[in-house]
Amino acid sequence: MRFLALVLLVFCLSQRTQAQFGDVKPAGYLFAHMTKADYGHLYYSVSKDGLKWEMLNDGKRVHDAYRGHPDISRGHDGRYYMIGVEEKSGQIPLWASTDLIRWTEAKRLPIDLFDGKSTPGFFDNPSWYGAPKMFYDEASAQYIITWHAHAADIAREDFARYWCSMRTFYVLTKDFTTFTKPQRLLPYEMGSIDVIIRKENGFYYAILKDECEATAQWPTGKSVRVAVSRSLTGPYSYPGPSVSPSYHEAPTVVPKPDGTGWYMYYEMYTGQRYSASEAPTLAGPWFNVSQLRYAAPPNARHGCMWPLTQAQYDTIVNQFGKP
Repeated sequence: MRFLALVLLVFCLSQRTQAQFGDVKPAGYLFAHMTKADYGHLYYSVSKDGLKWEMLNDGKRVHDAYRGHPDISRGHDGRYYMIGVEEKSGQIPLWASTDLIRWTEAKRLPIDLFDGKSTPGFFDNPSWYGAPKMFYDEASAQYIITWHAHAADIAREDFARYWCSMRTFYVLTKDFTTFTKPQRLLPYEMGSIDVIIRKENGFYYAILKDECEATAQWPTGKSVRVAVSRSLTGPYSYPGPSVSPSYHEAPTVVPKPDGTGWYMYYEMYTGQRYSASEAPTLAGPWFNVSQLRYAAPPNARHGCMWPLTQAQYDTIVNQFGKP
């Protein structure tokens, strides 16, 4: 009931999409993603309408050094940021850019925030540290970094229990130097991964993958769902109904060009292709977008979409070139 009440309130308040992306009407969109054949590396695709996507740079990497699950955030200084993960060294570089074209390493984040030393009872794959994501909250002038970790006493070979034991943690920082102590983000005992935080009309949304196994008793398993809160760090509502079918993950959202709602994309990791839904607000209700209306980049995997001004769109296309 609490989730439905918040949905109705947000729907009534939302006449046009207002979000951390700004109030400028998007003139195009960037999709920063990896590919099936080159997992973990950075590729770009663009779209004018948020539906039809074209891969740039002749289908080649746009940055050779980046490694991770890209999730773009615009920060306190107007620059764009992405967290990376180096599999072999275990380092966590923070990448920065002024134009979404040239990415430079700004600094390296403390590993012990993510490797289980600060989350008793939970650990994660040291290769990825739970695929950290980041969101900058202008209202509190701080960044929230989220990641997931599994229960330390469950072996990866115990597949269903291992993934259902995933919990989402977060830290806050204003300067990437001082960090809060890691805390659980979601208060319920349900597996969750790939959590991104977004904001609309004063409400915060945790868009997540329900990581428990899909069964008759748990039909929302392995699907994308949405929780809502009045505060950046919660408490977040129990997640709403499935936005995606089961066996989808890595959600990303962008405002529609006309400001009347949102598109959400998510990856079917069993078939490795993206599908889409749309809604008037982040609270929903969400409806599937017909496959006749959109064309996601073939073989794209985990990524983040970002709205662009006309100048940004033109500069990125001129730099990398369409096929």
